[in-house]
Amino acid sequence: MQTDKCECIPINAIKVDSSHIRKKPGKVDNLKCTVSDVGLLQPILVRRSGEHFVVIDGERRLRAMKELAIPELIVGREVIVDVDETDADARFKQVIANVQREDVNHFDLGHAFVMLKEKYGYQYREIAEIIGKTPHYVTSKVGLVKRLVPEVQEMAADDWEASKCIQDTFSEEAPDVYEMNVKIIEDIARLPAEAQKLAYLTVKAKAMDINEALRYLRSMKKR
Repeated sequence: MQTDKCECIPINAIKVDSSHIRKKPGKVDNLKCTVSDVGLLQPILVRRSGEHFVVIDGERRLRAMKELAIPELIVGREVIVDVDETDADARFKQVIANVQREDVNHFDLGHAFVMLKEKYGYQYREIAEIIGKTPHYVTSKVGLVKRLVPEVQEMAADDWEASKCIQDTFSEEAPDVYEMNVKIIEDIARLPAEAQKLAYLTVKAKAMDINEALRYLRSMKKR
């Protein structure tokens, strides 16, 4: 009896765009365990780009599959090709897919919102409506990347990732890691550029809660 052969895409033919939203995708150890046990629960969404395919949604899933040395993905089951995808559509699908995930970096979202406005002409209010968020949600993320100096953005992103890695471990002996509230970082971004690094390091070193941090930052502004 003859059976139809599944169409597959070589995993090395699938690339991640350098402008992908997630700049720090984090570890995929737990995801690899899930894939090994039960397979890929959610297919990777891609679009064709010449002889290759570019990830729209599923960069971490793709990395887990590559680290497991899986040579190819089954079309329709493990990977879905969006044939009518435009570049602007792909960017919006990345934003919509990632904005619902609590572990997404605030700076990555902010840069994505800026790109959608400056490169594709979307207004922030329009972006908010499409992704189901308030205009303030969008503009607060934009404000972070517009006002906060790159060095502090990098420090905050690394600290968020470190905190997430600790929370993802199963060890009861995992040490507590101070995770700075994003509202504190938004307030730090309102300081003069030359004062932002000192403010961030001071708040972190003293593990200030949000009320302590905001009082300290107000005193810095007065000085």
